[in-house]
Amino acid sequence: MITKISLIFFWMVMIIVLIHIFYRKLSYKIERAVNFPEIPHWIYPLIIICIFGYIYICFLTITYIFNPIFAFNLFLPITMLNIDLLKVIGDIFVIIGTIIFLIAYFNLNLLADLADKSNLSKLKSTGIYAISRNPIYLGLHIITIGFSLIIPTWITFICIIIFIINFHYRIKLEEKELEEIFGKAYIDYRRKVLRYIGRRIRS
Repeated sequence: MITKISLIFFWMVMIIVLIHIFYRKLSYKIERAVNFPEIPHWIYPLIIICIFGYIYICFLTITYIFNPIFAFNLFLPITMLNIDLLKVIGDIFVIIGTIIFLIAYFNLNLLADLADKSNLSKLKSTGIYAISRNPIYLGLHIITIGFSLIIPTWITFICIIIFIINFHYRIKLEEKELEEIFGKAYIDYRRKVLRYIGRRIRS
C-alpha cells in the first residue's frame, strides 16, 4: 500500500509539472535544453536508449500501481532483492526525491524562465540551489534509485545506470553553457556549491 501511495504521489507531481509546462507553452526552452552544442556522436545511442528507458519506467511504475506481482515478474525479476525492507527504503527514496524535484522545479521557476527570456539572465543560487547546483537532477537520481529498490529487475537496474550516466553528462554540458552565459558569477557559485549536494567550507 505504501509503495502504491509513493508511486501515485510521484505521478501526481509529474502530471502537475507537465500541465504547468503545457500551460506556459515552453516548448522553445525544452528544445533548447535538449539540443546542446558539441555533443559527441557516441552519446546519440545512449539518448535513444534513455528514451526507451523512460517509456519502460513509466509503463512499469504505472503497472505496479494496479498489479505489483505482474509488474515485478514482467522483465527479468531479481527475486533475492524482492523483500519488504528494500521496498520501504525505495518508497522513502521516491517520496524524498519527488519532493526535492518539486521544490527545485518551482524554486527555479523553470517555466517562467522559458516564457520570459529576460529571466534567463538571472542565476538561481538561493533556496535549495544554495546547497545543490543541480537539485532537479539530484531528485531524479534519488527517484530512480527508489524505483530500482521497489521493482528490482535487471532491466530496471540497467535503465537506472544509463539514466545516471546520461544525467551526469547532461549536467556537465549545462555547466559549460551556464559558464558561458553567466561568466564569473557562475564560476564563483560553482566554487561554493557542490554539483549534487553540499557547500564547500572554503571556496
